[in-house]
Amino acid sequence: MHAILSIGQQQALFWTIAAAEDMGTAQINGENPRDFLAGLSMNIGLDKFRAATLVCASVAARTRACLLQCWALEIQGKRAEALDELVKICRIHRVFPPEENSAEMEMVAGGLKKNLEVAERVHLLSLYRSACTTGVKTVAEALGLSSPDQ
Repeated sequence: MHAILSIGQQQALFWTIAAAEDMGTAQINGENPRDFLAGLSMNIGLDKFRAATLVCASVAARTRACLLQCWALEIQGKRAEALDELVKICRIHRVFPPEENSAEMEMVAGGLKKNLEVAERVHLLSLYRSACTTGVKTVAEALGLSSPDQ
């Protein structure tokens, strides 16, 4: 049976993801973020499978939000700020890497395909490569590009 989370419990889980993004470090109060999240989910009575689902969904949502914000900043000519959004993705994916061919990243891609043309998504991937050397395949997947070489 899945636990129904209170708003506070949901915020605690999402805070962990945000901390991984914003801090740029591999520690939350001296603890590995994955261990912190596992302890937090246990403390609030959330089974590990539900916690993992929430983390995957949160990572996907943050990935989508950062990509859209990056594009908005890029078309405003704010390249440095746009690259900062991509660095956030890099940090999140370093701590909580999405599974290859995950349903969550497919959903991100489906949404981005509705908002961004192929050339725009290819441009975002190119920007991502300049901001982060890891996770290119996952970001290509999130952008709905069949190959990271596009």
